Formats: sequence, C-alpha cells, structure tokens
Amino acid sequence: MELYGRDAAEQRVKAELDDFFGQARTQVSRAIGYPPRLESIARVDFYAHEQQLALALYRALRPVWQQAAEQVNLCDPVADRRALDRAILDRAQQQALSQANRITNTTRRQVAAAIADHAAGRIGRRDYYSRLRTIFTGPRLDAMATTMVTQAAVGGMELAVRACERAQGQQYRRVWKISDRERACQICLPLNGTDKDVWGLRFP
Repeated sequence: MELYGRDAAEQRVKAELDDFFGQARTQVSRAIGYPPRLESIARVDFYAHEQQLALALYRALRPVWQQAAEQVNLCDPVADRRALDRAILDRAQQQALSQANRITNTTRRQVAAAIADHAAGRIGRRDYYSRLRTIFTGPRLDAMATTMVTQAAVGGMELAVRACERAQGQQYRRVWKISDRERACQICLPLNGTDKDVWGLRFP
C-alpha cells in the first residue's frame, strides 16, 4: 500500500534535515577551525546534535506513522484506538532516537575521516571543504528522507494491521507492492512482490 502524500512527507523530513544539517555544518566548521586537527573534533558537542536531530525527526516522522496507520481500513478504525495511538507515538519516538544516533555517529566518523585525510596530505583545503559539503548537504540527506519515510509508513501500517488482526482473530498476508517502479529506490525495488518474511528483514 502506497503512502498517500508521500512526496509531501519526504519534503517535510528533508526540510527538517536541511535545517538541522545547515546549522550543524556551521557549528562543526567553526568548532574545528582550519587547519583541522583530529583532536579538534572533541570540541564538537555531537551528543547535543543527536538530541536536536531526534526532536526534529520526531516532528517530521510522527505524522507519517499516524497517516499510514489511518490508511489501513481492514477493521473499525475506532477499535483499540488508544492502544494504537500509544504504540504509534512510542514507535515514532524510537525511530527518531535510533536514526538520530545512527546518523550522528556516521557524521562524526565521516568528519573525522575528512580531517585525517587532510592531516595526511591526501586532500587539500578545497577538497576538505568539499567533503564537508557532501556530509552535510545533498544526496545523503535525500536518501535519509526517503528511507525514513518508508520506515515510518511501513511501521504505521504494520501497527494498524496487527491491531485489526487482534480484533478479528485472523492474520493478513503482507505483500510489498510498488505501483511506480521508476520512482522506487534501490532498497525498495528488489522487495516488490515479496512477503514479510523477506521485506521484514529490511523493514522490521
């Protein structure tokens, strides 16, 4: 089942990422200075960055979880609604915290690698700042937004299906279907037509 308004959802997540990483790039560059040294990375408060990113992602992803759950009309949407709403809030928070942690750790490693390459003479000033741009802007953020919206959409739908299964005492088959193959990402496209025992390995 495709998420209604997926483009708008991705744009919201991307906007949060653009805003956060725009500020983070400035803060990191100022804290490290030039020429960059590995010990300078200790001046960057990556923990604070992680907490700020988690809040931004939660703002953007919680509506996706809610909308995806509401699209599932296998049973009375009022049935066990409070429990479903609580589960959505919990899972959206878990996703935001988990993704913020993963993204922050990856960002720290990539910044450290850029500093190390500069210190070793493998890249100069121009290439160093170019590396920072690729870390904090561009395709990396686009890929993050696409992946996280898919995770939230699948998660919201799955919670709603499970609620219906409990209410009706039956199980539904979950088949991954892609309606627009040209727009599908390289992660999702191979999953087309597979059951949950396959696509659930990528989107548990």
